[in-house]
Amino acid sequence: MRLIPNDDDFFPQMALLFFSVLFLLMLQLPAPAQQYAWPTEASELMTSSFCEFRPRHYHAAIDIKTWNQTGYKIFAVEDGYVYRIRVAATGYGKALYLKLKDGNYAIYGHLDGFTDELNAYTDSLRLAARNNVLDAFPDPARFPVKKGQHVGYTGATGIGVPHLHFEMRDRYNRPINPLQFYKSRLTDTIAPKGRFLAVVPQGVTSLVNYEPDTLIVTLPQQARVKTRPVYLSGRAYLALRAYDMANGATNQFDFYRAEMFINDSLVYQVQYDRFDYGETHLIEIDKNFSLWRKGYRYYHNFYRHPANSLPFYGKTAKGGGMLSGRSLREGPNTVSFKIYDYFDNLLEVEVPLIYHRLISPQAENIRKSGARLTLNVKSPEPLRDFEVKRIVYNPVREFPVADYRAELRGDEVLSSYYYYHFDLPYVPGERGSAYRIRAKNEAGTQTLPLYVFPDSTRRRIGNDGWHFRFSGASFGAIREGFPEIPTAALNSSVFFYQYRPEISFIAGPLAQPGALVTPFGADHDEQLRRRLARWEAVIPGKENTVYSPDRRLRLRFPSNASL
Repeated sequence: MRLIPNDDDFFPQMALLFFSVLFLLMLQLPAPAQQYAWPTEASELMTSSFCEFRPRHYHAAIDIKTWNQTGYKIFAVEDGYVYRIRVAATGYGKALYLKLKDGNYAIYGHLDGFTDELNAYTDSLRLAARNNVLDAFPDPARFPVKKGQHVGYTGATGIGVPHLHFEMRDRYNRPINPLQFYKSRLTDTIAPKGRFLAVVPQGVTSLVNYEPDTLIVTLPQQARVKTRPVYLSGRAYLALRAYDMANGATNQFDFYRAEMFINDSLVYQVQYDRFDYGETHLIEIDKNFSLWRKGYRYYHNFYRHPANSLPFYGKTAKGGGMLSGRSLREGPNTVSFKIYDYFDNLLEVEVPLIYHRLISPQAENIRKSGARLTLNVKSPEPLRDFEVKRIVYNPVREFPVADYRAELRGDEVLSSYYYYHFDLPYVPGERGSAYRIRAKNEAGTQTLPLYVFPDSTRRRIGNDGWHFRFSGASFGAIREGFPEIPTAALNSSVFFYQYRPEISFIAGPLAQPGALVTPFGADHDEQLRRRLARWEAVIPGKENTVYSPDRRLRLRFPSNASL
């Protein structure tokens, strides 16, 4: 068998094919970063980094320190020409745009002025137009520039604080991170530092540390951090407030890239290299807008919202980063973060997270007979290791109950639930007490505590003290004090804070989805409507327009708006 053709042209043809393939592969490799000149003589220190949070938009540049002074020279970073000159009292103030020979753009903002030649040109245009505002695009041949050429002076126009706003854009006018061109010129050996971690529950039945509200954990200022365990049932995501610093400056910056792992599996990643101005408003789902509006400053969401089309997230799918039964195993988990600055300094945060399904046993058939109380505990799965305590409130005190019996009802085990029959000691007439029953499932995970109020069926709900939340066709209500509610009549679920049993949380369907009608009765609903009369409802799936009380602000929500 002949393996090599007997052909004098075979080897030259193979060589040509080899070098052709090699050439095509080289075309696909990323080009090395262009070595641009530094844009100013003022300093080589930053005061703000690329993609930092600004209301409704990303910071599209790096800001360079000018020592709270104006008048430092700025230079062309590469050969090119003056593409645009803009003069205004707001925004970038006096700004110069250069188009470089490689197709990128360099933008200098908040300038005090330009060179004499450029000043004469801008003054003539403004005088002819009789307008102080200018937005001019000179002919490309009018003002060519060379790398390192002096083109203007740093200032404070448009914003009032002296610094140089230096922005780089690609050939499609998309902002790109300028640090890729200057990594060798800047010094940064300081690792990012964490400030706070937020655990944000999603849905009215999700509980964080057994509470239906956002948990904020303070982080020590260290390069490696391990938090106390966090307990979760339902769905939640994590948001982190962190900052970075660089040698020689006291300013705080945002991080450059980050990763989140669940049990060593990468579930979320982000890296800020470039974005499109058409999507800059999506910063309010990349960062946590809700926490910012509440005064908690800037948290980064380690969860990619389904409406988030920004280009920062690598292989992270929309919805990636959500903590739930799909991404967590029941019981102990480890959620870890790696937070990097542009110079690969690293902050590591580890969060022990104990996840359990929303195992919520329910009490049924409560009966009192003399000094005994009997009831059935209904559970969706088998339970063991029961613990019973009698809770006396005002003030809250706990007393272990030893004289009780708990046995599985064998005649009901064939149903989809497990029923446990309890026989407890009871003090007749003691209205200020309850029984708390805890258990574990077969995997050893603690269930949510079950509170039994022997006299609750004789009480009526009060109108005061409840705080309501609405989400689509569901409602949630929180109240200080033990619930005085005939819960079976509400078609709702009652949950309790494990560490503050005097606070109760009720969740359930609205009697009329989209309307403020709860199962609590007409009197309570009327009071609730009066309390919320100054608000306007925004109903998912329906186009809505709402106005401020003075009618000067209008907000339109399309039918596909994300709430």
